[in-house]
Amino acid sequence: MKGWKVRVYYCMMARGYRKQLGDWGEQAACAYLEKQGYRIVERNFRVRLGEADIIAEKNDVLLFVEVKTRAGKSYGLGEDALTPKKLQSLLQCVDAYLAKLGDPAPDWQIDLIVVEGTLGQPEPTLLHYQNLGEFPQ
Repeated sequence: MKGWKVRVYYCMMARGYRKQLGDWGEQAACAYLEKQGYRIVERNFRVRLGEADIIAEKNDVLLFVEVKTRAGKSYGLGEDALTPKKLQSLLQCVDAYLAKLGDPAPDWQIDLIVVEGTLGQPEPTLLHYQNLGEFPQ
């Protein structure tokens, strides 16, 4: 029984750390985008079937940004975490957000930003994958 409590406590700590790491990565991605001239429109836009981490705008183009933060290689590469299922849920967020804006829909694209570093590191490594593809509307 004693060991079980320790495992539950460890799991709760790990989940809290991952949330902090993810929040730190999203903040780093926002700072990076702002330095590139983007305006952050919304963060953590949620619909029933998914979430867009960051919605940003520049030159009348909306960016729907998925952020993947990694402190090491134990969870794999951030690039590999954008699965077809995650991409599908992100596209549902895009549809919901564009419907909220009404017609005519602005130009948009989906980007991936991978943040690599340790929690609180002042200058993590960022990899920005722009315009991940053409998606039917």
